[in-house]
Amino acid sequence: PEELHPLVEKKDSDRLLLSGNEAIAMGALAAGCRYFAAYPICPATEIWHWLALRFPEYNGLVVQTEDELAALNMALGASYAGARAMTSTSGPGASLMMEAFSLSGMAEIPVVVAHVQRAGPSTGMPTKTEQADLNQWIYGSHGDFPRIVLSPGTIEECFEFTVKAFNLADRYQCPVILLTEQDFGQNLRTMKKLNLARITVDRGKLLSQDKLEEIRDYRRYRFTPDGVSWRALPGMKGGIHMVESNEHDEHGYRDEDPENRIRMMQKRMKKLESAAKDLIPPKVWGNKESQIGIVSVGSTFGPIQEALTQLKKTGNEAKFLQMRTLWPFPRKEVEKFLESCKEIYVVENNFSGQLSHLIRSQVQVPFKAQKILKYSSQAFRPRDISA
Repeated sequence: PEELHPLVEKKDSDRLLLSGNEAIAMGALAAGCRYFAAYPICPATEIWHWLALRFPEYNGLVVQTEDELAALNMALGASYAGARAMTSTSGPGASLMMEAFSLSGMAEIPVVVAHVQRAGPSTGMPTKTEQADLNQWIYGSHGDFPRIVLSPGTIEECFEFTVKAFNLADRYQCPVILLTEQDFGQNLRTMKKLNLARITVDRGKLLSQDKLEEIRDYRRYRFTPDGVSWRALPGMKGGIHMVESNEHDEHGYRDEDPENRIRMMQKRMKKLESAAKDLIPPKVWGNKESQIGIVSVGSTFGPIQEALTQLKKTGNEAKFLQMRTLWPFPRKEVEKFLESCKEIYVVENNFSGQLSHLIRSQVQVPFKAQKILKYSSQAFRPRDISA
């Protein structure tokens, strides 16, 4: 009772205590996801556990599959049938998903994958943190096709980006990856109470039966200016079409004609250009006038924010570019930040500096960055950065 504890403060009474995995699961439920297929794997399994307890109340289904290849394929099947569908995994499981990942690109089926990174390679250290799987989803799979890779840096963003991921997947009919790490995937942090009134569900060009009946010549893969075609669901009158993994024409039938191949490739890749306006841009923190710049992604957000405070106390103010969409790469925003700095530090939890290499491969301005790397399986501390 409060009368027995008069000194107890209630400053956090309007906050929630959640892990990143729980926030992702909550975001999936709020976004209208009703089908989740996954194989248990650390450190992503809490997403599955949370949904398994709550999905039945909302007419949802959670399926434990025999492996990760089956998990993503089953999620694609559910999405093809009209459900918002999702899976989750970590490094070894993601490797098994690459074939189905490519199928999503070729068949233009929306799906969301939550990837919670752990220390590798191979089994590695399943319950320890790392940021060494950036290349896996940006460059992984076979062939060229559009994919969107988002990386939240806070518990709030885990929730918000999950909702955004489902909208982007439907709007551009492509796979969307939520790339987080064990550090805040499994660890608890506080966040503000969720504002569910702000959530919107956008199914993109998903046809209703009435809208489909207005289209006399329905083509599932019709060439369009934005690269996105109207989508009918199985069983809809007048919406019959083929869906498979081979190259196809506008109706979905196999077609290996070179001219058709060129047009289809251009159609699919056009989505990345069309999606640019809807992606989550990088965010600049700290003293925006400083010429000392820090660039990072994901759960390093907290330690870097505290490092900025430590640097300010010593008279060495800096600014921080938080990368939130990794692919398509936000070239203009990153170039603007790099050009405003004399000193640049890229902070990341891996040995090879994957984020640094990604930036270097995508920007068209010269820059010289110093890497601050940590690959001990432990998360960054503020002094690792400010020192």
